[in-house]
Amino acid sequence: MRRGVVSANFPPSFRTRRPTSAIVRTVILKRASESAEPALPAWKAFVVQFSREADGTAQFCGRVEHLQSGRRARFTSAEELTAAIRRLLQEQGGPSGEGSRS
Repeated sequence: MRRGVVSANFPPSFRTRRPTSAIVRTVILKRASESAEPALPAWKAFVVQFSREADGTAQFCGRVEHLQSGRRARFTSAEELTAAIRRLLQEQGGPSGEGSRS
């Protein structure tokens, strides 16, 4: 058979693959939708370090550090720890760091 000539046995409904640009666009859109809202966003990550005296009952003190900004706060109770985390998150404002820095 000569090059460029279609055989009579070739099915008329044959379709070629999608263009490469359409495949790439699909992959990019899929990745963007997957990464839009991670279950554990990095901008909400903290390290909590308890002092030597902390025993989990009467003594509950130490410091908390926001990993993305490096900001720290000390606490002497569970209530102060949660308040500090709440305040640090509010100051950060979100993944872009556009918060109300006061």
